[in-house]
Amino acid sequence: MLEQSELQFIKAEAGKTCPHCGGEVIGRSDKVYCSSGCSKHAWREANPDKHRASCRKSSKKWKRANPEKVRAQKKRHYEANTEQLKAKNKKWKRANPEKVREHVRKSSKKWYKANPEKAKAKKHRRRARLKGNGIEDTSEFRARMTHPLVRQVCFYCGVDCTGNFHWDHRIPIAAGGPDAEWNLVIACPTCNLKKGAKVPKTLFAEEIFNEP
Repeated sequence: MLEQSELQFIKAEAGKTCPHCGGEVIGRSDKVYCSSGCSKHAWREANPDKHRASCRKSSKKWKRANPEKVRAQKKRHYEANTEQLKAKNKKWKRANPEKVREHVRKSSKKWYKANPEKAKAKKHRRRARLKGNGIEDTSEFRARMTHPLVRQVCFYCGVDCTGNFHWDHRIPIAAGGPDAEWNLVIACPTCNLKKGAKVPKTLFAEEIFNEP
């Protein structure tokens, strides 16, 4: 009498073929496909939506676990297909202007929120450029003045305004002042709002702040 383990591996019916590749099926009598590979291929063909969902899930999981490899892979792909990708991107932008504008709005909002000091500098440069006042690179000066180890002191009244200060153009941009290092000072909100667009006649603008 055959043991249970032997009964599980009775040779399949003579002439039984794999419905996927047509090969001979050898193994258990209830075996349908000739190999696990054929079984998987058949399942994928019968369940394309489930297969795509499974692939997407696995891909996302791998990308989260391997961010450096993903960046390197994208870089290689871009370098190998630069012209085609540029052309494709340009074509998509022409066909989807609303989506492009929405993407720009969201990206700009996110960048402004993450980089408040750079956003202020960008706004100042733009205003000065539009008025033709002249602009200089003030990024290094701004970085030094806002360093965590440096206290921000109001240029006009001397109060400590660390963490709550305004950038003031001594000669206002509205009055023709450039966005340049020599024209920039740190001011407390009270002094900056009181000074407004007035042009000071003295170094510390005493005539403005001493007005009745």
